[in-house]
Amino acid sequence: MADYFLSTPGNTDLTADPIEIAAKNILGINYLYPYQRLVIANTLDKVDQIVILPTGAGKSLCFQLAAHFLEGLTLVIVPLLSLLNDHVRRLEQLKSAIGVLKGGQQQAVRTMLYEKIRTRKVRIVFATPEVILLKDVLRCLKSLHISHLVFDEAHCVSEWGESFRPAYLAMSDIVKTFCLSLVTAFTATASPPVIKRIQDILFNTRCPQVVADLPDRPNIFYKTIPVLSKAKVLTELCLQEKKPLVVFSRSRTGAEQYARLLCRRLTQHKTFFYHAGLNKAERKSIEQWFFASDSGILVSTSAYGMGVDKSNIRTIIHVDVPPSVEAYLQESGRAGRDGKPARAFILFSIQDINFTDKLKNNFHRQRFIRLLYNVCLKQICRRQALLKLLGYDAEYCGGCDVCSKDVIKEPEGEKSILAFFKHWNRRFSLRQSIQVLKGESNYEFRQKHYSRFRGFGILAEWEKDDINEALHNLCEADKLGIPKRGFFKHRIKII
Repeated sequence: MADYFLSTPGNTDLTADPIEIAAKNILGINYLYPYQRLVIANTLDKVDQIVILPTGAGKSLCFQLAAHFLEGLTLVIVPLLSLLNDHVRRLEQLKSAIGVLKGGQQQAVRTMLYEKIRTRKVRIVFATPEVILLKDVLRCLKSLHISHLVFDEAHCVSEWGESFRPAYLAMSDIVKTFCLSLVTAFTATASPPVIKRIQDILFNTRCPQVVADLPDRPNIFYKTIPVLSKAKVLTELCLQEKKPLVVFSRSRTGAEQYARLLCRRLTQHKTFFYHAGLNKAERKSIEQWFFASDSGILVSTSAYGMGVDKSNIRTIIHVDVPPSVEAYLQESGRAGRDGKPARAFILFSIQDINFTDKLKNNFHRQRFIRLLYNVCLKQICRRQALLKLLGYDAEYCGGCDVCSKDVIKEPEGEKSILAFFKHWNRRFSLRQSIQVLKGESNYEFRQKHYSRFRGFGILAEWEKDDINEALHNLCEADKLGIPKRGFFKHRIKII
């Protein structure tokens, strides 16, 4: 440790803590948490690690600080450009010499970076897994001294490696190719099966030490809401809940559609969508806008937020059930990084239950079902359910709808809609049903005619599109039906 200490310029007090001095002088950090000190010490002692620390615990600081004590390069593999850009932004603010390897770079830029690495002007390089596999990049990196290979947000190895990011599966070969003496994988959440997948893919026959802290965020209040119309409930939550606010959707199409819906309905709030399909300029512009915003709404896929350090997000809404407990805690953990109270919601419907049939990979299907069943369908403490899925026990709950006795047990409007159709079974078509439930019609004589029916206008506060969505979901749940044959064809019936 004395060698590390003496390598820090300006230090003469041999009783001082070299890591604390470096943290203050280099990164402006006055205090390190015990787990941070342990991870850094293990790194300097060349111990392989899988580090599982909750969001906001300062995982990135561990490899950033250790890089200044290691002789060679620290190469950090990140899954998303938004995360890469966030690392670069924060370190540039601290005037740290860093490098970036990503797609679309000119060869001259990379050649200049390699020279800076050789002359020790750059100690940390951030890269995506795909760019590392390029032949020219691989050849040049092999000629450099890489002391530490870091995988940030390592749960993505399991989440994406076997689906749309096959480059992650090749990272085991990269470890062997570079003959690396030190590998560390960082993540905020990982259940035992995911830890095993990380170990199998990234560490192979190596035996990493697992450093884990309870992944609980006590300042986040968890709530799940069964819905018939996600559009309606999402609109109400975005209107009522504190901003900045992030809405996570399962798909790019969903993110765009919900963002446009909120733009139409909540004209007083700025709303943008964000996903990997945007070009570089669009992503950068939206990232900068949301980072500076105190009242914005961002509708995104998982492409936004992983590790991005916007501290004052107050609300997270998952308009679709996330693919796993790891994904949910990662994304909900974007809220309240400043330690102040925050809220996280999951909206679920029959669409999410039926989504399991679309998951062909059994590993991913089981993880989705475990989250859906334990956190959404069972009426037990949400925090305990989340932590139990990760292999932990919660001693107390910092706040959830179950513990505060604020559980919504059935979707809004379901009882009223079913009672209406029980009374008027096979009386109305889908279009007519929407008009009667809404309490309106395009023609005056229909208005007078429909108004005689019991239940006319019981969903007057709903948008017609939301009523349509609710009726389709009740049909999908086999509570209503629309016959295609017979005398009453196309008229809604109770099943």
